[in-house]
Amino acid sequence: MVLDAPVVARGGDRFVVRSASPAATIGGGIVTDPEPPNRRCKPWPTSAATDEQRLAWMLAEAGGKGLAAVSLPTRIGRRPADIDLLLARAKRTIVRVRAALFDADVAKTTELKCLAAIRVAHEQHPLEPGLPVQAIRSSVRVAADLVDACVARLVAAGKITVAGGLAARAG
Repeated sequence: MVLDAPVVARGGDRFVVRSASPAATIGGGIVTDPEPPNRRCKPWPTSAATDEQRLAWMLAEAGGKGLAAVSLPTRIGRRPADIDLLLARAKRTIVRVRAALFDADVAKTTELKCLAAIRVAHEQHPLEPGLPVQAIRSSVRVAADLVDACVARLVAAGKITVAGGLAARAG
């Protein structure tokens, strides 16, 4: 639908659409997401979802791109303090990297892809000291900040080492 002027809406806001001439109500509904991505996937199952469900759906749609944390008060339709509580309740299923939020499963998959890229590089080029971290960023195809956070986690866990911009299996 095309409107005559932009409308300010938050998640959960109700709306009514009326025609100007003749004056008639066309329909209405509830704003599920005022800043949706280019949704070519299936619509959300219900507009009467909990904040936790809506956050999970938004994270799933964002995938490896991540979800801007500052957009949540508008997209979910709650005060920033309420969003902080929501994120605290969902901390086991969310990974925060700088200003972006990612689903924990996406972060785990990214770690596995980083390890796989390093393993393949060692197999294909056994005499090379490692794989450039930039090559890992390019091959994994998610937000660079998420790759950097995953590489840092793998280094902290002792699974890989990074020296001179090259990542290698530990040992």
